[in-house]
Amino acid sequence: KRLIQSGATATKKHDGGALPQQEKAFLLILLGRG
Repeated sequence: KRLIQSGATATKKHDGGALPQQEKAFLLILLGRG
């Protein structure tokens, strides 16, 4: 729930800096799991 909310907030803000950072975190998680 929290992750989804954070993503929604980042998309809403469309800061351009929060989204890439989240993508980095997701990539790190995917790499760690992969």
